[in-house]
Amino acid sequence: MYKMLSNFLLKVDNSKNIIFILSALVSTSILFRFLYFPYEIPVFLDSIGYFYYAYEITQTGNLPSEYFANNGWPAFLSLFFSLVEKDNFFDFVYVQRSIAIIISSITAIPIFFLCKKFVETKYAIIAAIVFTFSPRLVLNSIQGLSEPLTIFLFSMTLVLLLNNKMKYTFVAFTMSSLLVLVRSELLLVIIPLSIIFFIKHKKESKVYFKFIIVISIFFLILTPMIYLKIEATGQDGLTSQFTGGISHMSERVIAEKQPEDALTNPYPEEWQNNKLENFLTRAITSLVKYVGFALFPGLILFVLLGIFLITKKWKKIFKDYRSMSLILFIPFLIIPMLYAYGRGIEESRYIFILFPIFIIPASYAVKKLTSKNYKIISLSIVLFILISSLLFIEYNKLDYNHEKESFLISKDIVNLTTVINADPIDGNYLTVAKIIQKWPDTHIEFSDKKFKYSSLGFNSINDFIIENKKFGLSHIVTDGKDHGSEFTKDIFHNNFKYPYLIKIYDSTENGYEYKVIIFEINYEIFYKTDRIMLR
Repeated sequence: MYKMLSNFLLKVDNSKNIIFILSALVSTSILFRFLYFPYEIPVFLDSIGYFYYAYEITQTGNLPSEYFANNGWPAFLSLFFSLVEKDNFFDFVYVQRSIAIIISSITAIPIFFLCKKFVETKYAIIAAIVFTFSPRLVLNSIQGLSEPLTIFLFSMTLVLLLNNKMKYTFVAFTMSSLLVLVRSELLLVIIPLSIIFFIKHKKESKVYFKFIIVISIFFLILTPMIYLKIEATGQDGLTSQFTGGISHMSERVIAEKQPEDALTNPYPEEWQNNKLENFLTRAITSLVKYVGFALFPGLILFVLLGIFLITKKWKKIFKDYRSMSLILFIPFLIIPMLYAYGRGIEESRYIFILFPIFIIPASYAVKKLTSKNYKIISLSIVLFILISSLLFIEYNKLDYNHEKESFLISKDIVNLTTVINADPIDGNYLTVAKIIQKWPDTHIEFSDKKFKYSSLGFNSINDFIIENKKFGLSHIVTDGKDHGSEFTKDIFHNNFKYPYLIKIYDSTENGYEYKVIIFEINYEIFYKTDRIMLR
């Protein structure tokens, strides 16, 4: 095994073997990801939003009327959904996850060619391996989210952009417009793209005319989707994103206006009168924190070493348009991250778009480390990445038995109740269960606002019931854990204190290890009890 892998790495320098080596890398990556494929567990949270949108396009042939800013990924998914028989819900889930896994794996190819523009071939392939088996990317790829397609398109944009020929620049602008369709906030990349265009081609004839052509291509690709979005929802999904963000910053952060609904306020009360400074502090602190989280465990070592090596040659860097091009992208990529983190939306996956840039200093680190003994040290790096990724994934992977139970219990909750308290159990599968309940209806009621209502902000179960009776609140669901409401925990452990809550379901009585209880609200007893308490 050791000798075979060593020989494999040594053949990298032979250009005739590149296709075979990249094919082997992509195939291994796909197999590695499928080892952690969560069979019989549906997609959830953002993934179910993409699922719903793609399914609706497949069934109706039109964009759904619900506003969905980043619809490039589900629109792409709908092409594959159209090939699937709609009888089995999980067939669609497996397709969604499989496509994400394949795209995540083939991203190794543009990453290799990107690194090859900065280091020799044999170092570029090691850097591509480091990138491909980064555990955060592996775990993200099996969730069916949009990040694999986003990273692939951005990697392709960079590879094409760093080629000197004009025809590749045209394709780079095309790729970047597709990137914007997937993540609308990345519209800002048109600024560094345009600057780099003039840096690269400033000595060519008719450069302004050529720029008009490439910028026209960029917006022409966006136009059909913009038109369809406006027709379906009344919003274009691009300018509306930015105007909404600017409005939020000017009104809520700079002017410090309070929202009418206190529950929608993402800022602590102590921020009042100093909100902008606190917003920026939280944004920058979270950005640094999540960059570290995203790069951990293996990639962070190579990136830090690479940055150190690069800074030692900073004069050379400033003279190289390729390096400056990558640096120029960074501020425009992190602006949306700072906005999200400042609002308290904490997700490490926002950082993943930076990985194609981070891998360049990592490739310099690989070159430095392996330059004296390529065979042994490159093999050690590959083994270190694989082992650290395996350990990290094993530690952070889903508890499949618990997740499956949560999903099956969610199906029971949906079948036994009408309107409940929101987010009462682990797993976030209630919306999925609601969809499956109606499957395979051609129109799914994706919004679950009529099905569950948040108990956050209520001091007691009585207040919650009184406020939400008008919405048809019929049941209280609890697993006794902290899901943001103390009184649901108390109901689980001391249900005798609530005579108006009638237990109708206990998951352990159905053979589950995970204990969830459903209580039906008896309003006649409730109002009698409430009157007695008021006396």
